[in-house]
Amino acid sequence: MAEEMDSTKSASEETIELLKSIEEKSNNCHKMGSNLLMRLKDNELLTQNGNSFVELKNRVFLSYLMDLTYLVLKKVSGQRLEGSDVIQRLVEHRTVLERMRPIEHKLRYTFDKLIKTSTDGTVDPNDPLRFKPQLNSIVGTKDTEDMGDEEYNSQNDDMGSNDDMEESGDNGKKVRSDVYVPPKVAQMRFDVEEDRKAKALERAKKKALNSSIISELRREFDDRPEEVTHSVESHNKMNRFLKDKTVFEEEYMTRMSLTKKQRNEAKQMRIQSMTSTTAGLTHFGDITALDIDHNSDYQFSKQKKRTSSKNKKYKKGFKKFKK
Repeated sequence: MAEEMDSTKSASEETIELLKSIEEKSNNCHKMGSNLLMRLKDNELLTQNGNSFVELKNRVFLSYLMDLTYLVLKKVSGQRLEGSDVIQRLVEHRTVLERMRPIEHKLRYTFDKLIKTSTDGTVDPNDPLRFKPQLNSIVGTKDTEDMGDEEYNSQNDDMGSNDDMEESGDNGKKVRSDVYVPPKVAQMRFDVEEDRKAKALERAKKKALNSSIISELRREFDDRPEEVTHSVESHNKMNRFLKDKTVFEEEYMTRMSLTKKQRNEAKQMRIQSMTSTTAGLTHFGDITALDIDHNSDYQFSKQKKRTSSKNKKYKKGFKKFKK
């Protein structure tokens, strides 16, 4: 019995505290509502041409609060809730508010931007929506077009093209004519031969640095340890391939073409064999390109284009014999 009395006493104390908090909050809401009402009457708050979504949410939320207050009043006064429409209206308003949450989340950025603009009076320069194309910037008015023409004429005056301006009137003011005058552009020389000579000289210098005599000098005067390489296996493989190629050509009386990689390997093998024998004593390579400083002093040999026999035209006719 004592425990029931204690629980009833604690519940009554909690109920009294809740009622006090409800009274305090209701008084605060009453003051805030009266303040907003006075500001609306004095036209301090402009509600016209607002966001329809926010207006709908405010109306639904206000109806929800009114029905909820009415429900609390009926509970406190001890009235029965059976058969009352307030429960159905509360469920309907709560469902609408819950459905509006995803849409409000998507419009959060727009609402924050509008609030910040209205409070600060400035627009964020890093706003991503400012980077979208503006039609006003693309299609200007007549004043902006005239301004652009004047700026264009001033640029032409700086470049020395004053032919599109005519003097008119007693004051000697300059008026723009409708004739378009293109800007004067200085002619540039196009040196194709110089570029070809520079590239050819660069290739010749690279080839000279890889010649046998430069390699011998580098090996003799360089302080680094000498490198010794052995490529007997690759040479044997290439020798066998060349022998098989010769046998095939002699047997079938046809020429066998080599790939670019095979030609380079055969060339490297021939150069290494010449350096290792007495045949390479007189083979030094061309190193004259190393002494040339200017591109105009270099004379490169032009490769002749091969012309096929199909493109040759023969004149058909009878030979005339003298009597």
